[in-house]
Amino acid sequence: SRSTIFFSEDFYPTPSFPGAKWQQISSGKIATPDCGSIDVSGFSSQAAFFTGNGSRYIQTVPLDLSNALTLSFRVQIGDGGLCETADIGEDVVVEYQPQVSTAFILLRTLAYDRYTTAQTVTISLPGAVKTTSTVLRWRQLSHDGPNYDEWAIDHIRVMHTLTARHVVPVKIGTLFSEDFYSSYTLDSAKWLLITGGTVREPDCGKIDLPGHSPEATFFGADGNRSIETQALDLRFAQCVNQDLVNFSDYHNTQESVYLLLERCHFAYKLEGGLAVKTRIQEKTW
Repeated sequence: SRSTIFFSEDFYPTPSFPGAKWQQISSGKIATPDCGSIDVSGFSSQAAFFTGNGSRYIQTVPLDLSNALTLSFRVQIGDGGLCETADIGEDVVVEYQPQVSTAFILLRTLAYDRYTTAQTVTISLPGAVKTTSTVLRWRQLSHDGPNYDEWAIDHIRVMHTLTARHVVPVKIGTLFSEDFYSSYTLDSAKWLLITGGTVREPDCGKIDLPGHSPEATFFGADGNRSIETQALDLRFAQCVNQDLVNFSDYHNTQESVYLLLERCHFAYKLEGGLAVKTRIQEKTW
């Protein structure tokens, strides 16, 4: 079945406690961990970092997980250096509370000695988690006090099934098309501006399909590089396709989509609920 991101947290900007996503954080803070960022490349270095005294945990608000598929997150427990290494019995557990006023139930134990480097954990959610009011909690079983047995979590995602009620049947057709063949200039009816690029055949050769013109938007200048459309009515649009060079790591998986979006941003700015401006911008690596 198709899926979509239901819950997402990278701890930037810093969320509120309590707030829309989180009830509480205890003996932790939102900051870059002492041992460095644990998030995937291109995201903020901030994480939920636990180094204080007392009970260490972070707990969501009640979530509707009735259509949830998986829970994934990045985690690191110590590193033997700047983040002091945890010891036996100082594991971190992932727990859930299926309904308010019931006890928390163990979902996964993260062993103290298996996550001394940042890793991604993905959990297939069992049926018992899938209620309309489930609380998720990450908690350390014990520790030796402030600045000992430190750990952090980041890049939290809950994936939901994309059910029929989320899909609007539409007639398939082309809403917007561009092959950049117009006397080496942008069509002002479609495009607002281009920065750091020109319309011409790329130095590395044609990238379009056979039978189409060799011209493209080619970016090679110093400074910012971007191209931005005029306002478009994308109420019934389903996807944006484009041919791009040097994107060979793109595959139809969620993490690869993140890699693609880090390099080529599609920023949709709603204007009056109808018009949308699309901007494609290169990210510096």
